[in-house]
Amino acid sequence: MPAEPPVSNPHPCRRRFPRIWGRLQCRLILHPTDGKPVTLVGVTRNLGMNGIFLATFNPVPDAVTECTGSLELGGMRLKKNFPIRVVHANPKGVGMELKASATELGNTLIALLCGAGQERLGVDLMPQEEINATLTMESNRVYSVRLETISSGQFECSLPLAEDLPTVGTFVQVAIPFAGGTINGGSVIRKVEPKVVTHPPQPPDSRIHITALFSAIVSNDRDHINTFIASLHRQRLDAIIRKHSATTALFAEGDTDCPQPRERTSIRLQLQTFLGFKKPRTKANPRSNSSDS
Repeated sequence: MPAEPPVSNPHPCRRRFPRIWGRLQCRLILHPTDGKPVTLVGVTRNLGMNGIFLATFNPVPDAVTECTGSLELGGMRLKKNFPIRVVHANPKGVGMELKASATELGNTLIALLCGAGQERLGVDLMPQEEINATLTMESNRVYSVRLETISSGQFECSLPLAEDLPTVGTFVQVAIPFAGGTINGGSVIRKVEPKVVTHPPQPPDSRIHITALFSAIVSNDRDHINTFIASLHRQRLDAIIRKHSATTALFAEGDTDCPQPRERTSIRLQLQTFLGFKKPRTKANPRSNSSDS
């Protein structure tokens, strides 16, 4: 009996270290070999221990691949510059390699992604992060939805294709449970549209996406949004730090700027300390001496 041909992966991963989704303000300055410096401003879409993709507000000019330059991460409260090399580019953004030690970059990402003000930029949920929520209509009809994005001003959720859907302009009450409590808020639906989303290697997913603006939300729930976003980034950062440290320990050709696996422990301790300090104090969640799991 002839052997079956091997099944190839149509979407092979070219990265040694995983990326996480995260939004950070950035300013990129490129130095083309045959022209004047180019400045691009935008927001990151994914982050890793070796590289970043920046979605730019203006179209990316031609012939920037392999350019070198500097990337300024963060805003007014905290800014950090890193040397970079452009790996690929398209009209909507730039993928680049960062020239930085794992410790320095890890500390910067921790401070920015888990710091105050990140709730304004918000967070996109990754495909493997199943965060369920409910939308309650004024008629008491309840929709079970999956959270897609959230910020201090709005959220986007999705549900399977259906005929009976909420309409634009409808007031709804959203409830988003998570480990630190529940985010509750009155909202007004801004957009209802079908979308087909593809995250290789997963098959295309056809769902109804609902975007709603928070119209009535108390300060405690805004604190919950901040805690929720910080918690998501903490889990994501911890995952890529563990992956980076494991690779460094197992392979001699690992990154030379992080040769000792003990650096992962240092970064994790700093992450836990930072988030424990930033955790908001509420009556339902008094400060205690117990550490986060």
